[in-house]
Amino acid sequence: MRIQILPLPSVMVGDDLEEPFALVMDQADEGVHKELLGEFARQCGAKTYVVVPQTVEIVDRYADPAPSPEPLGYVVARAVEGEGWTSGSRIEPDREATRRHMAELVQHEALPARYALCKVVPVEEPEQA
Repeated sequence: MRIQILPLPSVMVGDDLEEPFALVMDQADEGVHKELLGEFARQCGAKTYVVVPQTVEIVDRYADPAPSPEPLGYVVARAVEGEGWTSGSRIEPDREATRRHMAELVQHEALPARYALCKVVPVEEPEQA
């Protein structure tokens, strides 16, 4: 599992400039203790966190955008207050099918949650020396 920092938009609070961030924990093994990782994220000062089995590459927000590789598919990510983001295991090849799936999830949600449509893309592994 890797831990990365995702800078969030800066916020002015009075005269202070806050620079919130999220912790992104990718390549997580199944059965990882998400509650413990959430507590770790809060102790680090993160506003939220994401735990996913897929590989997530964080890009500097000021970098020139690289051409996006052809997606392997799309997945729905869900966040509940205090639990952080988790991704579904159902990868759809079609963006519209994933949007419909996300709409169904939102409609049947018992707890207040936020959803995001995420693109799953291949990541090139660094060459071994």
